Amino acid sequence: MQKKGIIPYSQRILQDKTLEMQIERFVKSEIPQPAGIADVKVRPGKGGLGKSIWVFCENPAIAIGKDGWRVKKLEKNLRERFDLDKAKVSVKEMGNPDLNAEIVANRTAAAIERGVHVRRAGWSTVNRVMRAGALGVSVRISGKVYSTYSQSYRFADGKLIHSGHIAKKYVEEGKASALVKTGKIGVKVKIAKPPHLLSSSGQEERLSIKELGIKNKASVRGELERIKTQSKKLAEKTIKETRRGKK
Repeated sequence: MQKKGIIPYSQRILQDKTLEMQIERFVKSEIPQPAGIADVKVRPGKGGLGKSIWVFCENPAIAIGKDGWRVKKLEKNLRERFDLDKAKVSVKEMGNPDLNAEIVANRTAAAIERGVHVRRAGWSTVNRVMRAGALGVSVRISGKVYSTYSQSYRFADGKLIHSGHIAKKYVEEGKASALVKTGKIGVKVKIAKPPHLLSSSGQEERLSIKELGIKNKASVRGELERIKTQSKKLAEKTIKETRRGKK
């Protein structure tokens, strides 16, 4: 029998995951796009107080700001927005940005916005990623590229697995969008990297069933998916409220 006022361990884990996803989305919305954010990781702070946020990006100087003003402002906003005791933001440069799907997708979208031809942008991206040492790469550009009708272009090279456990483990996916005169164009990038080059971004964080204390694996997966959907909606709502406050 559950005692009143005591939150089950499994529910506490899910609540923490929801908060982490909200913080990740908020951080990505606050840091300028030229910083080239690849990933945001949220971890418990020292002594279990507050949160420690790691930002992995292509241009740390932009993310940090002069004399660290942008990081300081972000830490203050995080404490106020999410009612945290402490919020420590650390910025780290990505080792090889050409092998990070999120950065590559943003670069391709930026090139399209500058007026670079879609085919040129797609193939130059593929060639650059393969030269960096990828096992395979796929770039899909979809939307109203040259007319009022939606079109889809795919550029690929090397070996790329699209489904199964191996795909989840070794293939990293990144998405971005470009705004042009004809409308919005979506860019989706998949990169298969050698095991020794795999980064933390794009990897699925699996919770131990035993740790959650729930026997039914299917119910855990279903609950996690439900929480992810809810947290995304809450995060989007938080970002909208923040933007309204800025105006």
